[in-house]
Amino acid sequence: MAFLSQGGQAASSFLLTIVVSRAVDPSVRGEFVLLTLIPQIGAYIVTLGLPGAVMRSVAAEGEHRAPLLGISILASCAAGLVLTALTPLVMSLAHSPSPSILLVFGETTALVWLIFVSWFAFGCEQFILAGALRTVPIFCTLIAVAALDALGHTGLLAMFAPWAGFHMATAAVSAVYFLRRYGFVLPRPAQAFQWISYGIRYSTIQLLNLVTLRFDQLILGWLGTTAAVGLYSIAVSLSEGILLATTAVGLIVFLDSAKEGTGTPFRRKLVTTVLASCLVAGLLALVAHPLIELLFGGRYASAAALTRILAIGTPGLVTLRLVTNRLSGAGRPGTASVYALVALAVTTSLDLILIPGSGATGASWASAIGYNLGGATALLTMRRVTRRRRTGPDPAGSVDLGGSQA
Repeated sequence: MAFLSQGGQAASSFLLTIVVSRAVDPSVRGEFVLLTLIPQIGAYIVTLGLPGAVMRSVAAEGEHRAPLLGISILASCAAGLVLTALTPLVMSLAHSPSPSILLVFGETTALVWLIFVSWFAFGCEQFILAGALRTVPIFCTLIAVAALDALGHTGLLAMFAPWAGFHMATAAVSAVYFLRRYGFVLPRPAQAFQWISYGIRYSTIQLLNLVTLRFDQLILGWLGTTAAVGLYSIAVSLSEGILLATTAVGLIVFLDSAKEGTGTPFRRKLVTTVLASCLVAGLLALVAHPLIELLFGGRYASAAALTRILAIGTPGLVTLRLVTNRLSGAGRPGTASVYALVALAVTTSLDLILIPGSGATGASWASAIGYNLGGATALLTMRRVTRRRRTGPDPAGSVDLGGSQA
């Protein structure tokens, strides 16, 4: 049920990608991507991973739901202020205009709140509601953008205003619902410190994975062009579709690991998932050009080459996801974060080297290489720990990764 609710958000986001791409050229699409990307990344970074802590605490400490809503509201407003101040800077670095500050503040604060409250709903096991909180504004935006395009209204504001408006409306309705149902209490300082501390420790891997997948688009906007961002985002959107099945398997791996499952099933899951993902990536690479022209239009045809390059990174990215889920489920999120950090460091370094001369192509190669190096690091360490476990107990308390976020 949780996977289906997240799948609805992914489907709506993909449909919005199609509608926006058919309405505007790659340059304007790149500007829209940058604007909407800032709060989606910043919501987790600025709040130090607090949304994840809220979900866990709601599930484990039902009596504290009112103060958890309190800290969610405070964090959303604070993050909204910070990210609103950063938005004009980010857009100016990409040589792009920024909408009015009030519109940006409303959109940013609303989106951060919806992230918090959707994780809150997941913690309450209200899976359909949690998915709807993120899916409804996206779906409404795609309808509005399609209608405006049919009426001849295109451009950055014609896309961003509906996006902001529907997120603000959904945030307002959800705030009324949750506050009336669970109440509102300001958290005690000790509570806030405990939840923030948990968020920092246990959301690091998710933060690193998110930044690895998204930060290169900001770098491409700064060192390249918004048109390059628009093209690259199409390739990213297609290649990330492969990760939907990996997300489901990752949840299973996480739970099996937490239950101290046996070694053979994890190896089987890893090999099967990597092979299946590579097969899908290969098929995507073969049909990339006609598929992109069909869905997004001829002006995005050059994104096909980028999609093929990103497909090369599929085995490393899938391996990285599954091994880090194995470690996180076994209570070793710190070790899991090292692998994600390797992928982030390699990808970012190569972005800075390759993007100035090669643009979106350089960003694609940087991601493919970074994913595979991160996955290879995780796989080699898994084999080393497995051999150590076979020869004797691990004095450092390592987990048998050959045993048994998605």
